[in-house]
Amino acid sequence: MSDATCVKAILAVMKDVGAIGKDSTNLAQKFKFRGVDAVINAVSPALIAHGVIVIPTVEDYQYSTITIGQNRTEMGHARVKVNYLFIDQFGDIVTATVAAEAMDSGDKATAKAMSVAFRTALLQTLCLPTDDADPDHESYDRASKTEAKKVAPIEADPWATAKPPAQLKGDQIVDAPLDEYFCNHGKMMWSYGVSQKNGKEWYAFCCVDRDRTCKSIWYLLGSNGVLRPQ
Repeated sequence: MSDATCVKAILAVMKDVGAIGKDSTNLAQKFKFRGVDAVINAVSPALIAHGVIVIPTVEDYQYSTITIGQNRTEMGHARVKVNYLFIDQFGDIVTATVAAEAMDSGDKATAKAMSVAFRTALLQTLCLPTDDADPDHESYDRASKTEAKKVAPIEADPWATAKPPAQLKGDQIVDAPLDEYFCNHGKMMWSYGVSQKNGKEWYAFCCVDRDRTCKSIWYLLGSNGVLRPQ
């Protein structure tokens, strides 16, 4: 069966929908995103107008329980791989396959993962822009190594003395935090080791730039074996 008519219908949907802004906010990690409701509300009228339906079929599903955070909260963790069939009124089909995952302390991890998968399928299949400013609109000049060391010295060297978690606190394995931090050079790297100055263990999110011009986010290890920001 040809998918020619379905491709034409999808192109018409893309033209009608246009850009969808990032109007939702992740309060924990401070970033903007496009929620599944906003995407569906914007796309649904155009799908109906051009005679396209979307049917999901789950190709793979995994579920497990993990413990996170200082309070050792039990969370359900769902991972899905879903095929979305975009079918036009003539029966022609275009298939999009996406993977997604989500966590929840109740019974909604699977539902959340499916919502993320559907949002991803719509955003990527329809190539929906955000209408945000181009990230290349701004640029940064990297300082020389000499200037960087003078401006922002760092207390420890994350790359020189790092050890695996099992070697810290004897045989106790320290779980890395699920937090994410970003600096001018991108997503910061989780590091840990032993100070060459005082022999104490340290944990921090550090700039990925080897000059380490950005301030590190330091963590303390509590007596209960849980890491918390310093």
